[in-house]
Amino acid sequence: MAEISLLLTSIVPTFGVLGAGWLCRRIGIWDKNAVGVLNSYAYYIALPALIFQSLLASGIGSRFSVDDAKMIVGTTAAHLVVVILAYFFISRRRGFSPDLRATAPMLLIFGSTAYLGIPYATNTFGVAGASYASLLSVALVVSMLFISILILERYGRPVKRDAVWRRFIELPFIWSVAAGLVWTLGGLPPFPPFLSRTVEVLAGSAGPTALLALGAFQYGFDIRKRLRPSAVLLGAGKVILPGFLTFFILSALGLSGLRLAVGTAMASVSVAVTAFVLADQYRVGRETSAATLVFSSIFSFLALSTISWLWISTDVFK
Repeated sequence: MAEISLLLTSIVPTFGVLGAGWLCRRIGIWDKNAVGVLNSYAYYIALPALIFQSLLASGIGSRFSVDDAKMIVGTTAAHLVVVILAYFFISRRRGFSPDLRATAPMLLIFGSTAYLGIPYATNTFGVAGASYASLLSVALVVSMLFISILILERYGRPVKRDAVWRRFIELPFIWSVAAGLVWTLGGLPPFPPFLSRTVEVLAGSAGPTALLALGAFQYGFDIRKRLRPSAVLLGAGKVILPGFLTFFILSALGLSGLRLAVGTAMASVSVAVTAFVLADQYRVGRETSAATLVFSSIFSFLALSTISWLWISTDVFK
């Protein structure tokens, strides 16, 4: 019973809040405009505060180790393997539709590491897990966004090319990680209590707000109208391929325990909302991206539930 309770504590707060966001749209508490407000607050304020606060609380900046570097490099390498395979086996094959060729690599690697991964890691692994998830999120978002834009530049037709690249430069997660590392590595004095508490409150709102926004955003996608084999396969592939490869590579690098579990979990999250936004901005694969986002959420729920069970009940990550 204790293991079941821990498992539910890991999964239900994450996907339950996501479902609450969907329900709020369904019953009319929020309209489409509310999704934009939630998303902006989570993206620009709450999640950067959570990343900064978790880095300070864990002190990872002052004790960054070779194993931490292995975790980041190994997880990123797993995603690079997936995108290379996707590019050569899908993007360069004329037998696939233009939409699929343009978006498949992005949809297989660009995960919701910030909106889903960090809240899940916080609920499941605590402060230390949140700090690892924060570092991984930034590494993956920066690298996978860059690669995705390069591929979309070849196949898509951006509405505003400068605006897309500006999105990359202005990622708030990069600056929050940089600030957290500088603060801990530089031995700067702690915040006064009133300021520290303010950051903690903002950080505490990050998980719920991000998950509510993610759930509310997905309400607009009718799964019955998007039941297509390519979307199901891409949704499963996004969760399974990076997840298995990350577990294999990190294990081969000699990592175990929390780093292995967090790396595998961050690689097993659903497709990021940003991937859909990019597809829309490049005017290619919009419907494919929307459908894949929905199906990947279902597969991610199954994968993260399995990871939680393995973490709680077995020695797989030990």
